[in-house]
Amino acid sequence: MKRALVCLVAAIISSTPLVAGCAPSAPASTRAPEPSKTSEVTRSAATPAPSALTSAPVRRVDFPEKGKVITIIVPWGTGGDSDLLARLLASPMERLLGVPVQVVNKPAGGSQQGLTELVQSKPDGYTVAFANTPTTAVTYLDPDRKAVYSRKDFAPVANLARTMTSVGVPPDSQFKDLKELVDAARSEPEKVKVATTGLMTNTHLDLARFQKVVGVKFALVHFDGAGPAKTALMGGHVDASFQSISTWGGADKSGQVRLIGVLGEKRNRFVPDVKTAEEQGFKVYTHSLRIVAAPAGTPPEVIDILSGAFKKALEDAEVKKKMDEFYVEIDYMDPASAAAEWDKSEVEAREGMKLARQQ
Repeated sequence: MKRALVCLVAAIISSTPLVAGCAPSAPASTRAPEPSKTSEVTRSAATPAPSALTSAPVRRVDFPEKGKVITIIVPWGTGGDSDLLARLLASPMERLLGVPVQVVNKPAGGSQQGLTELVQSKPDGYTVAFANTPTTAVTYLDPDRKAVYSRKDFAPVANLARTMTSVGVPPDSQFKDLKELVDAARSEPEKVKVATTGLMTNTHLDLARFQKVVGVKFALVHFDGAGPAKTALMGGHVDASFQSISTWGGADKSGQVRLIGVLGEKRNRFVPDVKTAEEQGFKVYTHSLRIVAAPAGTPPEVIDILSGAFKKALEDAEVKKKMDEFYVEIDYMDPASAAAEWDKSEVEAREGMKLARQQ
């Protein structure tokens, strides 16, 4: 009886029921805070919902603000797979985020001009860019490029797709497969003209690896992006072109180009009749990623909103249909996973640069 009286007095005097031995055996239920309603997409799948009992409340961010525009920089010309991806995703991104999304091409310096503009932009989430690997790593690892940025100047938002390098020739080409192309290069070194999407881009590094493994030398022709390289091939200005499989996107079916090989460990599902390089006697395997990045210093909450929007946009039925038509292999990664893959690509970039310089 005395103990009950002590508890009653303590409860009246104290604003918190923390007197030893008087607290109830189970805590009263606590309502979790309502989620932020600033955007349809508020956090990535990798970010758990906040709990009133175990986590601090999520910081509310007013992003994107009405009246603002989100710009996606494509640091290459039109017609390439990154340009295609950006334009396919712009419309669903607008619906998800409620603001205009514009695509701007900056085709110069093998992506360096566009990436420079990205890192010099305000880190507020309204400017992002394609920072494809391993090409982006090359731009700042190569001292001759004198890039004003390094890895620390980028904040990965998401990886959108994965692609392998393929080899295309004009439809009336004498080369029916990779062996015939290689044999011609062996008989006349540096005479067979082969296009890449740019000096020290992923296709140049892949071509350098191919030349090393096979033991031949082509006459390399570097373009500023996949679009110009593809156009040059279809116009008969080069004998072959090393390009991402997604760059062709139907050109083979329309008879504008003929694919003679893919540099993957297995055949590509979009062109199942095209043999791998290994099937033709050359063990060369390649892939590259289509990562979207923001400037370093962009708030993590904003990164999560953008990453979640990209993920949902990739799930759009019309987007999936178009990506299949253009041979784009969707491979979404959240910011942490994309960052890890980016860091790994620096090893490939260094090795590829060394090979390219030796040749």
